[in-house]
Amino acid sequence: MLIEFTVGNFRSFGEEVTFSLVAAALHSQDARLDADNLVPLDRHLSVLKSAVIYGANASGKSNLAQALRFMGDFVVHSARGQRGDAIEVEPFRLHADLREEPSSFEVVFQVAGGRYRYGFETDARAVQREWLYFLKPAPESEKARRREVMLFDRGPEQFEVRPTMKTLAELKGMTRDNALFLSVAAQFNSEHATAVLDWFRSVEHLGGVHDESLAWTAARMAEDAGFARAVVELVRSLDVGIQDIEVAVEVEHLAPAERRVSFVGELEIRTTHAVLDHEDQPVGVEQFKLESQESGGTRKLFALAGPLLRALREGLVLVIDEFDARLHPLLSQAILGLFNDPATNPKGAQLVALTHDTHLLDRRRLRRDQIWFVEKDGRGQSRLYSLATLKERNDAAFEQQYLHGRYGAVPLPGPLAAVIAESAS
Repeated sequence: MLIEFTVGNFRSFGEEVTFSLVAAALHSQDARLDADNLVPLDRHLSVLKSAVIYGANASGKSNLAQALRFMGDFVVHSARGQRGDAIEVEPFRLHADLREEPSSFEVVFQVAGGRYRYGFETDARAVQREWLYFLKPAPESEKARRREVMLFDRGPEQFEVRPTMKTLAELKGMTRDNALFLSVAAQFNSEHATAVLDWFRSVEHLGGVHDESLAWTAARMAEDAGFARAVVELVRSLDVGIQDIEVAVEVEHLAPAERRVSFVGELEIRTTHAVLDHEDQPVGVEQFKLESQESGGTRKLFALAGPLLRALREGLVLVIDEFDARLHPLLSQAILGLFNDPATNPKGAQLVALTHDTHLLDRRRLRRDQIWFVEKDGRGQSRLYSLATLKERNDAAFEQQYLHGRYGAVPLPGPLAAVIAESAS
């Protein structure tokens, strides 16, 4: 489970910001949320099952998602590069000093084996620092907090590896300046490094506009009849008039962790709709091609269905940028509800949705610590903050207050009518 993610000097984020799914010490107006929307990790810490992030256009919301995605991609792929390859990291460019400084990334997460804190600092030429810390799970009977232990800490002057990990120490000389030590260690089957790399692989990143997971969903349906039935039921339950979905293709290769799919022949997905007579009684069915004859919203629902089901079944993290794109607000609410409801999310999957859909800002659905905002300051830097830090009342109308500008992170359009009038004259 994702606990915290910190990024600094990356794209529009100059100073470090931290996105946290740690449950704050607060109480909702509806006490049910304080139980349903949280997952206890131990007696000291609970994390949130979902969070929504708001901000004006160009505020930096997508850059936050891109930062986590960059971190994961670099972890998974850095060991495969060549010496001298540039690292595709982009620092904050609107401050002269920061342009020459490394970007920083750190994530805290928990898996069955324990809790990890992993991070690195890098510029386009080389990794400047990298660290990994580990915290063993504490027995239920143990009341005191356990302290995390350093597994390795790599810096420009020294490279320290925990003595109990001697097998990793000999890999130091095999790690290129433009590669992560963790990625190299995972190639040599280090238990801890593999656990971290596997967690990054499990985090699913989706965009709201492009149906990038459509082929993956289709491939899983073609290979797994149970998964196919679940996708059909999910799409049917979201009320888009579809009775059935058929995938006619042979899967050549499917890599769920990296969403790589190849088919034998051309992929074809067909949806089935009922044909009704003049008394609205079914008299037959009609099939449509999903990609050319169904709406953009229906295509998005199908593309989302696979990652949604995988996340809920396996207890994974799902990050969706532009969550509201091509989705009716009631469908967005229904999807968010799948993650907050213990009945549909028994394994503690997490949804992070970057959105403009203000209908989700409802105290009956979300706690204040599940609502986040991104706003640019006068220097063009994005800052990130939670509604929980604004000391808002439990009974406030969150949506109305946000749209009125009480929480910031809203656009401030100029005199548009005057601009149009002037351009027409």
